[in-house]
Amino acid sequence: MTADALFSNVRKLKTLLSDVVAQHLVSVENKGLLFSGGLDSSILLALLSSHDSIPIPLFVSGTASAKDVYAARKAAIALGLPIEIQNFTLDDVERVLHTIITAANSTDVLQVSLAIPLYFAIMRAQKLGITTLVSGQGADELFGGYARYERLVLEEELQLVLTEMQADLKTLRRVTYPCQQSLAKFHGIQLVAPFMAPSIVTYSQSLPLHQKIISTERGVIRKRILRKLAMDLKLPEFIVKAPKRALQYGSGARRILERLSARYWQQRKPSLLGRETRSHTKIHQFLCQIQEGLS
Repeated sequence: MTADALFSNVRKLKTLLSDVVAQHLVSVENKGLLFSGGLDSSILLALLSSHDSIPIPLFVSGTASAKDVYAARKAAIALGLPIEIQNFTLDDVERVLHTIITAANSTDVLQVSLAIPLYFAIMRAQKLGITTLVSGQGADELFGGYARYERLVLEEELQLVLTEMQADLKTLRRVTYPCQQSLAKFHGIQLVAPFMAPSIVTYSQSLPLHQKIISTERGVIRKRILRKLAMDLKLPEFIVKAPKRALQYGSGARRILERLSARYWQQRKPSLLGRETRSHTKIHQFLCQIQEGLS
């Protein structure tokens, strides 16, 4: 497929996303954007800004040294926008972990890891009267953002890439996004993900794989069409080229869960090795104990 075809698809995607924003968000009062400074949330920011002269409040949360917080601050400064930063510590997470598990209705390690930074962003937004938060969820599953897709492309397992993307989208729709919506609703916030609008999902699935993820002489380009869209929106180059940072790691939430689990098991089963106390299985068991109020 030619460069002209890719350009045409970029413009079509821009129109579709802009329509979703215009139809579902422009008239919404008291809205904010979950902003990591990365590709997906920056595209949404640009589209929201094109429809509204009033800057949308930006929110990010993480530990004091979190990469997401650093990147979001850097991007906000470059774009000339203020940003609300909510830092959290191990003690902060420990105090509200039961609430997070209850509100998200999950003890799954990944889901809780994702829910932690969302919870603290929600708390900051709530204090400022925000009632709707916009999320970039769905972009990675639809447009090839995860590192394991890259590994499969390098191995020329292209059909497996498509299979993995479909499976991840299914998990997002049935598990991850409902957990996050439940957490937000528990605190009186509506969570909206424009990338997950039916028109965007349908269009993304009509695109050839190489417009989403492609191997080049310079390496694998993930979310190719979104990077082209970001260029079209005139976003700064460092945002266009921003690497994918998984939220649970970029926010520091997964590390905190590992530390809390280690402390829990070291007190109850001192014979366990340190790495065992931080394993996926032990973290899950720890979360189940928190859910049952046995910590």
